[in-house]
Amino acid sequence: MLNIDRLIGRLLSITTKKNINLVILGDHGVEQLDCRQAIDLYSIINQVQLNFYTDQYSGTSFSFVVYPKSGY
Repeated sequence: MLNIDRLIGRLLSITTKKNINLVILGDHGVEQLDCRQAIDLYSIINQVQLNFYTDQYSGTSFSFVVYPKSGY
């Protein structure tokens, strides 16, 4: 559980800086903020970096969806 918490913390840090919302669904529960329209995850997190985190934390059960805060 510590690993998934660290990953979620990292994602929240990035999404806060980029002024977007994050929806996280998984065994740990559901965290949902105001969401309007899905955007490309790779525009926020480099694909190589995302693959690294995915490989590092494989075996955990979770998914996440990122949305912009402003409706564009």
